[in-house]
Amino acid sequence: FYYAREWVYKEIDRKIICEKYLENEDYEELIDYKITCSQGIVKKIYVMYNRHSEKGMKLEPYDRDWNLLTITTPVHKKYIGNKGIPKPSCFNEMIAMAEDISSDFPFLRVDLYVVNNQLILGELTFFPGAGLVMRAPSAKNDEYGSWLNFENIHT
Repeated sequence: FYYAREWVYKEIDRKIICEKYLENEDYEELIDYKITCSQGIVKKIYVMYNRHSEKGMKLEPYDRDWNLLTITTPVHKKYIGNKGIPKPSCFNEMIAMAEDISSDFPFLRVDLYVVNNQLILGELTFFPGAGLVMRAPSAKNDEYGSWLNFENIHT
């Protein structure tokens, strides 16, 4: 909370959480699939790789049909990748899982990994980039805002 004022984290008790270390048996790097959803519908998929390598982290955005998109966020332009990540064999399962998890929320990013051909949930976040990342051109901000509909939100 105190770093970026993400209010939903303010009252959470501090704890140490230990998770299983994830690695592929073939020593292939883990690829992080960051799936942006609104109202339970996948809107964009950001694929991150080389995260802990001397090559430097790379980012590639895809639409829900796995078409490569152009990065428009100025802060992310330095991370543009050109690897052309192949569509995962479990892609349809990834989409179904992300849409199921995000169905009750106006906005949620669902992060997934594929480890040894098994789909693993990594993180859920309501505030990617602490909610502070601006899109460029500004029409991209309008696009993201147009996804939000608060009329049927459960309280």
